[in-house]
Amino acid sequence: MWHYYRTPAGVIRSEAANLPYPAAAPEDYAEPPPRRLAWHEFRDLLSAEKQLAVARAVRDDPRLLIFLLDAAAQGVDLDGPRTAGALDMLVASGLITGEERETLARGQSISATKAASR
Repeated sequence: MWHYYRTPAGVIRSEAANLPYPAAAPEDYAEPPPRRLAWHEFRDLLSAEKQLAVARAVRDDPRLLIFLLDAAAQGVDLDGPRTAGALDMLVASGLITGEERETLARGQSISATKAASR
């Protein structure tokens, strides 16, 4: 019996099923970035100014407060519909741009993209 593995580079490996462990990944294999971040990791993707603006925005939109409470308790699922909705709320309220939304959805810092575009 054989097992098939797909790497990000598109390589398919087959291994005998009776091996106690899978074969080592190819040398060029890199772990994909995590798609779930702890709240503090997600928060740190925002500049200090943006963090304060989001904190002020929860007074106007309780749905954002609910997202923040859930994120603090369970982390932020970058692929989750709640995260997408919260990012959409931030765009709609003018706190982040559409480009910054996409950057955050990839789990990347928006302060880094702003600095790189200058």
